[in-house]
Amino acid sequence: MLLIGHRNGTFTIRESYSTETSSHPNSIALGDFNNDNCLDLVIANQGTDEIEPGSIVRGDFNSHGTFANHFNYLIGEDSTPASVTNNDLNNANILDLVVVDMKAMNILVFIGKENGLFADSMVYRTGIGSSPISAKIGDFNNDFHLDIAVAHSKNDSIGILYGYGNGTFADRIIYSTGSNSAPISVTVGSINRDDYSDMVVALSGTNQLAIFMGYNNGVSDWPQCHSVGSGKGPVSACIDEFNVNYRTDIILVNQVSEVVTILFDYDNESFSKIKVFKPVTGSLPTTVSIDGLNNDGYLDMTVILTGINSVALLFDYDNGNFTESMVWSTGDGSCPTNVALGDVNSDNLIDIVTANYQTDSVEVLCQDKRQMFLNQITYSTGTNSYPRSVIVADFNSDDHKGGKTDFFDLNLKKIKEIRKNQKNQENPNDLMKIELYSHPFKPKCKVFQYIFNCVLYFCIIITFLL
Repeated sequence: MLLIGHRNGTFTIRESYSTETSSHPNSIALGDFNNDNCLDLVIANQGTDEIEPGSIVRGDFNSHGTFANHFNYLIGEDSTPASVTNNDLNNANILDLVVVDMKAMNILVFIGKENGLFADSMVYRTGIGSSPISAKIGDFNNDFHLDIAVAHSKNDSIGILYGYGNGTFADRIIYSTGSNSAPISVTVGSINRDDYSDMVVALSGTNQLAIFMGYNNGVSDWPQCHSVGSGKGPVSACIDEFNVNYRTDIILVNQVSEVVTILFDYDNESFSKIKVFKPVTGSLPTTVSIDGLNNDGYLDMTVILTGINSVALLFDYDNGNFTESMVWSTGDGSCPTNVALGDVNSDNLIDIVTANYQTDSVEVLCQDKRQMFLNQITYSTGTNSYPRSVIVADFNSDDHKGGKTDFFDLNLKKIKEIRKNQKNQENPNDLMKIELYSHPFKPKCKVFQYIFNCVLYFCIIITFLL
């Protein structure tokens, strides 16, 4: 479903797009796949074993933000695509796809063509019993070629396929995460600011955080493991700098013990200082989104509390010191599963959009100058639609009309977390890249959203369980 914004925080439902009966869409990637300066979609459908790229028309004043064409690509009869992500894997200035097939235990690479179509997939096996659950693209051996890191949820390891720069990859190299560790998500960044890509892995089985440090020829053979304190069962991690000391900190969402844990790095990647945000019992924190909500130069946190139908806001007021949480309801029985942030009413204040699974709706919470979210508007997504994810972007290119925000809601079988980062100014052909970490039927995942310099304003995106 696509909702078109009117610059004042209100939206009009434009159109719903079917992904076919019983398709169960569970992952989405966005980008300009045919280099026409228009935002396109790729959706992984778990139920039909397909990925379905669709195109959204945008650009001129008369653009309506509607899909032009869509094409189906069969993954396989005995497959379960768990996530999809994109990047330019062969340096052709065209986006390619990486699909994680959990059931068939494969990584599939689709090389993009100039017309927005994809070549037949190249299949890379992840091994019997591996159950790959998520993938992350990055340059892990500093050879200026993109590689693929995969979390193997059932054989306690991470696999890396090192790229040759032409869209093909070497056989995977396996890195152990420890016995019964059950890695569930991978995050990539430079932990020690040495410009090498490091990997942060959430280990749900051993209640730990594993860090694989990157070097000029690959990542370390054995990870540094850190306890997550009182939190049990970390399910996702994100990294950023919260206390302005030029060191990278880590946030973990721990659903089992209902806490959000922040690990601060003060010296030599020790992560010795830990802060824990623990909402009320039964709150079930599922995702966290990071952004500067009040424009004070510090990063704040928005946490979805599925169990109590709310979102919690924690404002960073001084070098990683957060205020007591402000909790805002998303509606009785709403069961919010995902959150997206953006300025939906063009007042230079960040607003909140949630996907409400149980009430078949999307909630828009507009922020005022007092950092209050009293102006709330509910939009129905249709009976039994069960929206599970929401994304903001500009789909009909009306930023020239004053920065209107649209949205599209993705109804997923798995919950996701969106994190916006506007620092990456590379790859100007990419409008947006979203990477997803999924766990079947449980709200235990995360999504990273990187908005590049081509995207100036936002929309909202929605899908449904049919």
